[in-house]
Amino acid sequence: DLFPIEDGHAQERSGLDAVIETIEAGDLWIADRNFCTLKFLYAIARKCGRLVIRLHDKMKGEQLGSRRYCGKTASGRVYEYQLKLTEYEGHTLIVRCIELELYNPTRDDERTLRILTNLTEDEADAMQVAETYRGRWRIETAFQKLTTTLKCEVNTLCYPKAAIFAFSMACLAYNAVSL
Repeated sequence: DLFPIEDGHAQERSGLDAVIETIEAGDLWIADRNFCTLKFLYAIARKCGRLVIRLHDKMKGEQLGSRRYCGKTASGRVYEYQLKLTEYEGHTLIVRCIELELYNPTRDDERTLRILTNLTEDEADAMQVAETYRGRWRIETAFQKLTTTLKCEVNTLCYPKAAIFAFSMACLAYNAVSL
């Protein structure tokens, strides 16, 4: 699905209500920290979806139990613990929090990535969750390629609908070529 927002300066969260409407049971939602809102996390859980979403610094919760070491990936050491999220609309949600202590900091000098998931350990262990989240960067790279290689960004501020149309066509072309 593509959820275009005409305001090029709008934050992704402004379009989450439209995204929430499309959640179906069994869906796996992999997203960066800008999508880590109580409303979105609880909506996914309520609709029996699955999530692998990076924890936003402003998201609060209570750590349950101790953190345990799970192993190493190419990026760093992996740890896991349970996190009880802040109550939302009368409900509480307990998720697994996977911490990836990076060997090399991110470009923003972050040394630890925290990833929330409601996948059970039978569905994906901590190492698989960390690698799944890392795979999200392929999508980020795809968007960069769409913007530069396919020249899908219309160089004008006057016609947002034209820019959305061009980007949508670039996404269609990228998906066709990827297949």
